[in-house]
Amino acid sequence: MSPVARTVLLVLIAVGLAAGAAGLRPTEPAEGGYPSARGDLRYGPEASATDRELVSGAIARARPESREILNSVLGAVTIQIGSPAEGVAGEARQRGDRFTVELNLGLIYRLLGRQGTDRLVLHELGHVVDWMLTPAPLDTEIDAMTPRGYGCEDGVGGACANERERFAEGYSKWSTGDIGAQAGAVLGYRVPPPSDLERWGAVLVQGIRDR
Repeated sequence: MSPVARTVLLVLIAVGLAAGAAGLRPTEPAEGGYPSARGDLRYGPEASATDRELVSGAIARARPESREILNSVLGAVTIQIGSPAEGVAGEARQRGDRFTVELNLGLIYRLLGRQGTDRLVLHELGHVVDWMLTPAPLDTEIDAMTPRGYGCEDGVGGACANERERFAEGYSKWSTGDIGAQAGAVLGYRVPPPSDLERWGAVLVQGIRDR
């Protein structure tokens, strides 16, 4: 590997370990206790027309079942464009019954183009889906279908990635159909895809419908 390629890889890994690090499940109301929040996605004033096209395009390109799920949460979400912290690609936060997803779209677009921004958008929205729609038994069932990664990158990647990040990354991969290693190095905490991506999604969809 050339010195330049090695430098780029190290940057990608550093960004991946930071992406979504603040994706902690809210404690209230109880898991799966949020009502449906159908409605239009909101944007902060800093979001340009290009930013909005990247976000709306990522959602539009997601598989139909994912779009159906997202339609139940987007009314509670505001998209902000910025850098949550140095080298951080994205962050999902909750306040009351509202959720803020902050995306560093420029960083990821420069590194990975539209493929990367699609994965980033669906990863962070996956946190909102997890918080709002998946009760604890479904979380446990879903998590059992995702192999543990290898290594322990800074205590948050690989085998040390937590359940929330494994869900969000699984949701991103299932929604986009993209399990590419390059995007995973940036956004996936080095988490392998679910052992059966289609079954993972089917269990998720049915569990949300039955909750």
